[in-house]
This record gives sequence, C-alpha cells and structure tokens, in this order.
Amino acid sequence: MDNLRWWLLLIAAVMFSMSGCASARDWSTWRQHPTHVAKSSEMTAAFTLTDNRLVGTLPNAEGPVVITLVRQDR
Repeated sequence: MDNLRWWLLLIAAVMFSMSGCASARDWSTWRQHPTHVAKSSEMTAAFTLTDNRLVGTLPNAEGPVVITLVRQDR
C-alpha cells in the first residue's frame, strides 16, 4: 500500500510540474510579441485624502493624470 501511495504522489507531481510547460509553438508566439515591462516610475501613484476627497496623481506617457474622487453620503 505504501508503494502505491508513493507512485501516485510521483505521478501527481510529474503531471503538476508539466502543466506549466509551454510548447515550442507557444514560445515562438511569445518571442514574436514581446510585452512591455513597466518601469518603476510608470507604476508610481500618489494619493491624498482631504475633505472627503481622494485626489490622486497617476503617471502617463503624455504627462501625469490627476483624478479626484468625492465621497457622497446617502
């Protein structure tokens, strides 16, 4: 019984490890279409909360975008 348990564990581990593998066709597709990796300066956002308003500055290629969110109580 112990031997069967180890075989099942081994088969499950092999199947799990192979499930994340990419085929040659996948790799060629990914090489043809590289993704853009954002720089840290592109991922930085600043937010402040004043007078029930959340004011945020988001980075953008053309310049920072300022967003204001106002809380409306019902």
